[in-house]
Amino acid sequence: MDCIIVDDDRFSTRVMTDLICRTDGLRLLRTFDNPIEALRFLEQPDASVQIIFLDIEMPEMSGFDFLRAIDQNSTHVIIYSSEQKYALESYEYRVSDYLLKPVTFARFLKAVNKARAEIAKHTEHAAATHASDTVAMRDRSGIVNQVNVADIVCIEAMENYMTVTTTEGIYCVHTPMKTLLDSLPDGYLVRTHRSHAAGIKFIVGLSANTLTVEYVDGKRQLPIGATHRKAIAEILRDTKKQ
Repeated sequence: MDCIIVDDDRFSTRVMTDLICRTDGLRLLRTFDNPIEALRFLEQPDASVQIIFLDIEMPEMSGFDFLRAIDQNSTHVIIYSSEQKYALESYEYRVSDYLLKPVTFARFLKAVNKARAEIAKHTEHAAATHASDTVAMRDRSGIVNQVNVADIVCIEAMENYMTVTTTEGIYCVHTPMKTLLDSLPDGYLVRTHRSHAAGIKFIVGLSANTLTVEYVDGKRQLPIGATHRKAIAEILRDTKKQ
């Protein structure tokens, strides 16, 4: 796991560096005595840091200010400080652990293993989320395929089945429209009519009674039901803001 140290105290930095070097699976990328420089490092497109070892009392920017400025969904933080008084506040920021100086190797290992377990859990959750962004569908030849939900252009309900048009082909689904849409992750499709739905990212036009989707094979116009018009307008407005 790649890590960095953010601490203005050189002696503490040397101690933490030694602990990191003695621990299998850790690689120290950089040390920073200025948290602002650490933020600039983390903002780089190719920066990949799993663990940040962070002090609290620093000039210019405290450790808590630093925590408020970073994305804690992608990085795990272990705080180490000579002050016990910051421990309770630190957990409001979902830090992995709080170590008191001087830090023993045994206590350091316990904190690292805790962060390691959190990272593994996060990785498993991300994989499960990614897996849920696909859905099994049967194509016209009868073969069942895993289809990326992000590739669904539009859905049209027929007599007793639905046709699902994607960037890769057309599939037939013997499932009610509502049941299928409820089974899919949010943010990909919007219901336009009782018998139609559209892939949000493929929408290129909106008129009084129709919605236009465009993809590699051309354009399609879908009807808009009165009860769905407001929801469609709100989704398109929010999409433009992003």
